[in-house]
Amino acid sequence: MRNTLMVPHRWTALAVSLLLIGTAASGAVIVFEGAIDRATHPALWQAAPIGPMLPIDTIVARVEAKFPDGKVVALNPTPVPDRACTMNAGPITVFVNPYTGEIN
Repeated sequence: MRNTLMVPHRWTALAVSLLLIGTAASGAVIVFEGAIDRATHPALWQAAPIGPMLPIDTIVARVEAKFPDGKVVALNPTPVPDRACTMNAGPITVFVNPYTGEIN
């Protein structure tokens, strides 16, 4: 009886392990999405800290002036000094240098 059940048990365990590995890998991609994006597109995220940061309403006004069809609906401020902040202007994500207001 033991030998009869060993083969189906082995193949079932292998199939389930592939499913679990796929689930774990996709979860890791979701968890590290920001770090992966910063590593693959570093030019979008760089911002030279020159002087004080601009006021948020000034940055929003510049983005809305450049993209008149997209109203800024979300703003993600930067947690570190040398990183650009992101804004959602309609369907697009805009990268903005918070010190100069330059839009990438």
